[in-house]
Amino acid sequence: MGKYRNGQIRKSFEKQMMDAGRVPNITAALIVSLYTLYFAGIPFGLIGQQKTIELGVLAGIIIIVLQFVVAPRTNYLLTVKITGLLNREESVGLSAAERTGLVERLMRCPAAICIQVVLVFVLGIGCWVMSFYFLFGISFSVTVFSLIACLYGAFNAGVLAYTYAEQLCSRYATLLVSRGVDDSVIRRKHFFGPGIKRLVILHSIVPAVLTNILQFFVLWKIYQSDIYSDNQTLNMALIVILNTALSVLLSSLLYSRITKSMQRITAILEKMNAGVLSEAGSLPTNLGDETAYCLYLVNDILRWLRSITEDAETTSRSVLASTQELSVSSKETAATSVEQAAGVKECVSTMEDAESLEHTISSRIADVTSAARTAAENTEESFSVLSGNMRKMTEITEANLETITGIKALSEKIENVWSVVNIINTIADKTRIIAFNAELEASTAGEGGQNFHIVANEIRRLAEAIALSTHEIGDRITAIHHSS
Repeated sequence: MGKYRNGQIRKSFEKQMMDAGRVPNITAALIVSLYTLYFAGIPFGLIGQQKTIELGVLAGIIIIVLQFVVAPRTNYLLTVKITGLLNREESVGLSAAERTGLVERLMRCPAAICIQVVLVFVLGIGCWVMSFYFLFGISFSVTVFSLIACLYGAFNAGVLAYTYAEQLCSRYATLLVSRGVDDSVIRRKHFFGPGIKRLVILHSIVPAVLTNILQFFVLWKIYQSDIYSDNQTLNMALIVILNTALSVLLSSLLYSRITKSMQRITAILEKMNAGVLSEAGSLPTNLGDETAYCLYLVNDILRWLRSITEDAETTSRSVLASTQELSVSSKETAATSVEQAAGVKECVSTMEDAESLEHTISSRIADVTSAARTAAENTEESFSVLSGNMRKMTEITEANLETITGIKALSEKIENVWSVVNIINTIADKTRIIAFNAELEASTAGEGGQNFHIVANEIRRLAEAIALSTHEIGDRITAIHHSS
């Protein structure tokens, strides 16, 4: 977890979180400010150069106060307990149960950071936007549009904050899981993060809904103005392109997150299929979502297979030892047979003494019988050992079949992602139906419904674009499923 001085982390988790968010937050604040100004259509030519400069200075002051005064304090409140537990882990160590609780805190921290950033952005940019109306005399309708754009920008800044916070927390959580956690808690809770379903809602569904709402307000503003110009068309096109780019960016972050986990699982399964378990190391996992829990289960399966392999090697060594013992017994039997042949020769050479010859032959026959009985007993023991080995090999085969069944169950969980894609398709289909009905109503209204017809046509095109995007997402999920 880093280098240490006097038992403390040289750069604490709190400082790392603050440093990770400083540049993204300032950049997002500037982008949101510019987006808000452009979306609302601030009439700089009407308010004058002096007020424009004052507006920019006020924005800079608000950004500095929020980033260097408000943000450090809220960041401290959210990370102070985690920092203390990490220091304890490195100085004296934590138990498996305490380490599990720390992993849970780490994987819930990104959501708290996301909410913190959204609230801070809403507070800062909201105050700045309200100054449009109260300090600079900008119209109330323009101020309202600016607030709407501010909310959308704050949401995107929050998702960006979730991404960098999750990357930092995952590094610590992965290390803690590798050191050992409470398996009973993991089996009960499975994972500690928001889960794939909520991530899809955060990265895809909510941005799509907010984008539709924003574009509806833009169209409504154009409709209310009763003025339709090429400049308005260009503004509308730029807003659609920008919102679409943001939606694609957020969806790409989620896609990249899922793809990385599936690539790790695929690589391990390929090594298992090739029979090179020795090269299949443990997969790093942070227990943040369903895919991370799958990685945890794959690690358990790998440990189980390695145990089976070690048992098989032990059994093989036992069989080899038994075979060597059987070989020694066979050599002893051969030596006894040689001795018997020598005894027979002695009997032939001493046939003159009948009684002595008969006694010698009887004695040799008894020796042969005893040796044969010993050889039979050794043979029975060898067959018993071989039968036990066959039973153990059967048990290994059954264990391998159970492993394959577990791997198939992992693949079935990927199918759950389709339900989220179907929800997005349903929303897009309903939007197209509403737009189509609106076009029908506009066509019956004659010339008076021309503007409304244009609005309905734009909404329908937007819905078709969303449907196309969800179709591409579905294709990518299908590709992931086939690769697994």
